[in-house]
Amino acid sequence: VDVIVSEWMGYFLIYEAMLPSVLHARDLYLRKPSKINADNGTSTDGGILAPSHTRMTLAGVEDAELLHERIHFWADVYGFKMSAMAKGLADDAYTEGLKKEAVITDTANIFDLPLMTMSTRQPEFESTFSLKASRKGTMHAFLSWFDTWFLPAPLSSSGLFPPQGRRDTEGGEILPDLPPCQTAEPVRADVSGLDESLRGNAVVPAKEGQDVEQGPGEVVSFTTGPEGKETHWKATAFLLKDPIEVEQGSTITGRIKVTKSSTHSRELEAELHYLVQHPSDEQEAKVKRVQTTMVQHFAVR
Repeated sequence: VDVIVSEWMGYFLIYEAMLPSVLHARDLYLRKPSKINADNGTSTDGGILAPSHTRMTLAGVEDAELLHERIHFWADVYGFKMSAMAKGLADDAYTEGLKKEAVITDTANIFDLPLMTMSTRQPEFESTFSLKASRKGTMHAFLSWFDTWFLPAPLSSSGLFPPQGRRDTEGGEILPDLPPCQTAEPVRADVSGLDESLRGNAVVPAKEGQDVEQGPGEVVSFTTGPEGKETHWKATAFLLKDPIEVEQGSTITGRIKVTKSSTHSRELEAELHYLVQHPSDEQEAKVKRVQTTMVQHFAVR
């Protein structure tokens, strides 16, 4: 098989555990390269997997309305206190489409997936992160989304794959040669080869004797984040039980660990550890302070 195209991506990218089936098909059916570049482990004549690369990201968001709708709503339902209904709600991740104005920090890349080379298994990872607040406000949640690339063959840069001798990436490891992800809403003119005269025909036959040259191909990408057009995947919100007050320049450092659910094969468990430091803390460095690392567990289901 020359090309395998699959829309395997789920909420939080790897929810639903569909990726291992695609990777299994890759191993069984995708055309193997006849020659491997000894320097970087890439090839120029193997089959193509579409998409070829994905990236998971993390940022902080300010959205008091979201927190109210999902959890605090039950504190006063038309005058009735129904707080018991909110029990456990903060332990779930939520699929939400948020505006870019809600993002209150910069973005951290937490997991890159080189789909052509990675092992045939459900991904699990652990990554550190550091986020810097872009303005003063209240951070109500961490928000995660993913970017997707369709890279044409040949893939000649070693930076698009893990170091030689490895198939997988570690959490937080960045594939450096991935081009910037497209965030602008696509228009018809962006779709190369789309011709109204085809009237539904997908292929235009070459004229007899016409030479058909294979070009370098075109990189296609899209994001599910707030900077792009909203998709059905939206983004994944991890609501904080205790929202964080931040100043411009405050840093939120920590780590995220994502594993398969111990009870449901399609679901995931996410563990977030985070610590907040403010610019004003540096001015009080001579004063001994106790810093607290917060921990929350979430089910992605």
